[in-house]
Amino acid sequence: ASLGTLVHTLLSYLNFKDDDLDQLILHLKENQFFIDNDYQRIIDYKSHLEDFITSDLYRMIASSSKIYKEKPFRYKKDQIINGIFDLVFIKDDHVYVVDYKTDHITKRNSITSLVEKHKVQIELYKEVLFHYFNMPVKGYVYYLETNQVVEV
Repeated sequence: ASLGTLVHTLLSYLNFKDDDLDQLILHLKENQFFIDNDYQRIIDYKSHLEDFITSDLYRMIASSSKIYKEKPFRYKKDQIINGIFDLVFIKDDHVYVVDYKTDHITKRNSITSLVEKHKVQIELYKEVLFHYFNMPVKGYVYYLETNQVVEV
């Protein structure tokens, strides 16, 4: 599996209450969610996941009233669009959408270019969620490698 798939799988199991990353990784390994060298790749990436679990964004999600993880959607714009939200949560009469990214930051692949690349996706997510909830929507991209949250 790709690193992004492995990371998204693990993040979908967070409960945002008492998450213990070591126990979660071990549980997923014992239940064969990781095969071949997947386990080692997650262990090598663990520091980035720990940064997320100690982030302000994680605490904000933990204090929300409703959390949806890996939620599929279907939306008609000019055409029918199918997708999956990584994470949506409701807090203080606002809807928040978070898209996790495992992109590797380089000089050619700067954080600025990555934000621009992901902006269209997040704008669409915000439109879909506003249509569904009829509440103000804020969109975030969380770059795991650099522990950066960018509002779009």
